[in-house]
Amino acid sequence: MANTLAPDEAINSVRTAWSLGQDAPRPQGAAPVGLPTPIRFEVLGISHRTADQALRNRLGIARSEIPALLAALKERGVHEAMALSTCNRTEIYFHCEDASEVLRLLASRAGLDPVALEASLLHERGSAAARHLFCVAAGLESAVLGETEILSQLKEAWGLAREAGLIGRELDFALQRAMEVSKRVRTETEIGQRVTSVGSLSVREALRRVGDLRPRTVAVLGAGRTAVRILKELQTQGVGNLLILNRTLSHAEALAAEYGARALPLEKLPQALASADVLFAAVHTERPLLSVEALRAARNEATQPLVMLDLSVPSAIDPALASEPLADLVQMDALIARCLANSERRQASLPAALEILEGELERFETGCEERESAGTIQVLSRWAGAVRDQNLAWALDKLEHLPEAERKVVQDLALRMVRGFLQAPIRELKAARLNREERDAVERLFGLADEGYAGGGDEPF
Repeated sequence: MANTLAPDEAINSVRTAWSLGQDAPRPQGAAPVGLPTPIRFEVLGISHRTADQALRNRLGIARSEIPALLAALKERGVHEAMALSTCNRTEIYFHCEDASEVLRLLASRAGLDPVALEASLLHERGSAAARHLFCVAAGLESAVLGETEILSQLKEAWGLAREAGLIGRELDFALQRAMEVSKRVRTETEIGQRVTSVGSLSVREALRRVGDLRPRTVAVLGAGRTAVRILKELQTQGVGNLLILNRTLSHAEALAAEYGARALPLEKLPQALASADVLFAAVHTERPLLSVEALRAARNEATQPLVMLDLSVPSAIDPALASEPLADLVQMDALIARCLANSERRQASLPAALEILEGELERFETGCEERESAGTIQVLSRWAGAVRDQNLAWALDKLEHLPEAERKVVQDLALRMVRGFLQAPIRELKAARLNREERDAVERLFGLADEGYAGGGDEPF
C-alpha cells in the first residue's frame, strides 16, 4: 500500500486556489487573499491529507497526554493553545510570538528533526487558520466527508485547553463560530446525509472479509469513542459472542453490560486472540500491543487467519503482521481509502458548504475587528469623559449661584456635546475594520496615552 493517500481533490483544489489568491472557485463575496487580518492564531499539524500512517502514529497524542503537552506549550511562551488529536489528525491551534517553539515541541515528541518534520506539516496563519478550523468542524477535512464525531472531539479538546488556562478570547470566539459553521453546513446542505464513520466502515470491511458476523467471535480492544461506534455497528449485525478488552476493566464492564458482551482485562489478550475470528483495535497506546510473536503464540493451532482492523493511533498492532499468514491485517490508511471512494453525492454539496463557510469566515473576521476596536473605543470614551468632567468642574465652580435645575442643564449640555463629538469617530471605529497600526494612529491623534486623560469618566457614549 502506498504510504500517503491521494488527497480529496474537491476540497484541496479549493484550498490551493485560495492560498494562491486565484479568483476561482472562491464563493461570491469572499474577502480577497492577502489583506490584513485581525486573526492572530495559527494551526500546525498533520492529517491523513498530509502524512502517512507511520508519521501520524509518531505524532499521535493520547487524551491523557494532552494536559502535559499544553503545560509544555505554556512554558514555551504560548499564549493560547488547543491540541486536537484524532485517529486521522494531530493539530495544535495556538497564538504565540514564535511558531517554531510549537514545531520543536512536536518534533521532540516524535523524535524527529524539526526541519524534516516541517515538510509534512500543515501550517496556516490568520484567516487561513480560521478557515481550516471551520472546515475541520464541518467535517470537510475528515476522511469520511461530513462525519460528526469530530464535533465531540473538538469540544473535548476545547474543554481540556480551557482547563489548562490556554483558551483566550480569540480561540474561544473562533471555536464558537466553528460550531455554528458546522451546524449550518450539516443542516443546509447534504454534506451530513448518509455519513458513515471510520468505525462503521471497519465493521463493513470485516463483513466483506469473513461474511456473516453472527456466528463469529469478535473482540474489541478499547473502550473509547471509536470502540463504542464499532460496538453499536456490531450490535446491529447481531454478533452473539462479543469480547471487550481494556486497560481499565470497569470501563470494559460498563460497555459489556450495555452491548451484551463479555469484559476482559487487557492481560487476557492472548486468550482473546486464540478464540477470536475478528479483532478491532481502537485504543491509545505508545507502542503496539500485539506483535508477530504474540500472535503466533496465541494462534499456533488456528486454521484460519485472524482478521484484524487497526483503528488506533499510534497503531496498536505491529504493521509487520501485514505479511504474517496467521493475520489478515487492515490498517487505517486502507479504511480511509474506502472512505474517500464512498462520498460522491456528498462531494456535490461542497460548493454550497464552502460558500457557507466563507460567509461565516467573513463574519468571524468582522467580529474580531470589532473586538479589537472595542479597546480603542473604550479608551476614547474614558478620555472624553475625563475631558467633560474636568471642564464641568471648572464651569460649575464659577457658577455656584445657579440653582440646581440650571446646573443640571449645564451638565446635560456637556454630556450631549461630548456624545455628539464622539458619535462619528466611534461609528467609524466600529465599521472601518482598522488594523492595529491604524488604531494606534487614532489613539495618538486623540492623545489617549496622555496620563491626564487616562482614567475617570467611565460613562459609555
